Amino acid sequence: MKLKYEDKLKIIKMKEKGYSSTEICNLFNIKGNSIYRIVNAYNLHGQDGLLHPIKSQHYSPDEKLEVVKRHLNGSSYSELCAVYNISNGGTIANWVKKYNQEGYNGLTGKKGRPCKYMKKNEPKIEPADTSSPMSQKDLVKENKKLKKENEYLRAKMAYEKKLDALVREREARETMKKH
Repeated sequence: MKLKYEDKLKIIKMKEKGYSSTEICNLFNIKGNSIYRIVNAYNLHGQDGLLHPIKSQHYSPDEKLEVVKRHLNGSSYSELCAVYNISNGGTIANWVKKYNQEGYNGLTGKKGRPCKYMKKNEPKIEPADTSSPMSQKDLVKENKKLKKENEYLRAKMAYEKKLDALVREREARETMKKH
């Protein structure tokens, strides 16, 4: 059930008067974690925290790292959700898991399916047919195809090399900040 602003204010007032979370849950037909989130939002942001629902938001890898480090230092998911306006503690749990598995690089990944762009432009590699001799025209055609494939592979290697260098540079900066 989606709560209106007025309902959220009533919940805050009821909590201040000493009503239990169970009583409030039964009255408004909601789960206990909803009450906790409403109270946290109110405590951190005042009445403005009750006005706007939390919408999907993009977080930079550095923001994710900050949240992960705070969790590893003892902050709860609920507390971090309220402070950073994150809709779900599961989001933070996923960031922590990726950080533990892959380090900073785990926080840089994109959501969703991988991009098809590279696959569309990637030339198809077909084995050469060596059963019959090729004509001059076929050899020229094959040569052009191989040059195109070679150009693609060079560009791909240069991209990956640059990306690797940037990641190593960022990790070096992170370790310098720690010391």
